[in-house]
Parts: sequence; C-alpha cells; structure tokens
Amino acid sequence: VLVFRLGSEWYALHTASVREIADARPVCRIAHRVGRLLEGMVNIRGELQLCVALDRLLGSTRAGSGTARLVFAEVDGQGFCFHADQV
Repeated sequence: VLVFRLGSEWYALHTASVREIADARPVCRIAHRVGRLLEGMVNIRGELQLCVALDRLLGSTRAGSGTARLVFAEVDGQGFCFHADQV
C-alpha cells in the first residue's frame, strides 16, 4: 500500500491504483464549478488530469506543509490526482 497523510490523519491506497507521485503543483481552476470536491485540472506529463479534494471528501483538513505531494491514481480506468501532505 501507499501510505499518505492528510492533515493529522493517515490513509492507505493500494499500490496497483497509484500511477505517479509528483511534487505539488498549481491547480488550474475550472470556471463555473461551485462544487467543493473538484479542485480543477493539473498537468501530468503533458496531459490534463482532474484534481480532487480528497481531504474534503474524507472530512479531513490538509496541513499544507512544505513536503506536500501530488498523487496521481487510477481506479476503474479513470485517472485523478489529489494533494497529500506527506507520502
């Protein structure tokens, strides 16, 4: 499993779902999106991927530390990424 932290909570994700771990990068917001789950789009190796707020989905709060990473995962053929405070 890949173990990562969101705020003070630790979570795990099966490694078969993880495609890449990258340094945190800016998120391009999507106009007229009022939902809090979708943060926007992120460029991963030249492809735009959806970036979700996993901390909001799980009811956690991100610390926004300097060691933050971007985790790119794929579940059922659908790719997405999320920010983790620590991996």
